[in-house]
Amino acid sequence: WSGANCSVENMQPCAGLWNCSGHGLCNVSSQTCVCDAGWSGANCSVSSACFIDADCGGPIQGQCVDYVCVCRPGWLSLDCSIPCPRGSFCANSSINDCPAGTYQPFLNASSNLSCIPCDKGTFSSAAGGSAQDVCSMCSAGTYQSTAGASAVNACTPCAVGTFQTGEGLVSETNCTQCKQGSFQTGVGMT
Repeated sequence: WSGANCSVENMQPCAGLWNCSGHGLCNVSSQTCVCDAGWSGANCSVSSACFIDADCGGPIQGQCVDYVCVCRPGWLSLDCSIPCPRGSFCANSSINDCPAGTYQPFLNASSNLSCIPCDKGTFSSAAGGSAQDVCSMCSAGTYQSTAGASAVNACTPCAVGTFQTGEGLVSETNCTQCKQGSFQTGVGMT
């Protein structure tokens, strides 16, 4: 205590809650703990340390390096226990949505190569699709000849003088010529 009448309490550096639980050092100016490797939380009381690869789900999910879990691609969290969700791939401890025009139905995908392109005759403008039903069929009067289309404008209208009535067609040869003696002047006709 200090002051003229001893009414001002002297604050001891990192006392009480801020003693860093014996797992860190106190930054006196900010009264915050700087935790040792393997510890976290406001007062360094949460152990995130690993000692063997098994603490990180190893060897499949991650490995222990300098008391910190390093997750293998496809795994997340401090202890590498969370699989990468469907519709995405995980690398460098970050989640990335599969791009539009693709989907990914499995857990633990580790690269964008795990994202499956939508079939020819279909497209998907949404990222992060987790099932093939995210891919919509091109409408009647159109076709689409490449896998992995990411927008409806990838569906090409049938040419003037042709038509087609089916959905999800994959080639201009699917467009039928108008019968002899008849015509039409529009594109994408059904």
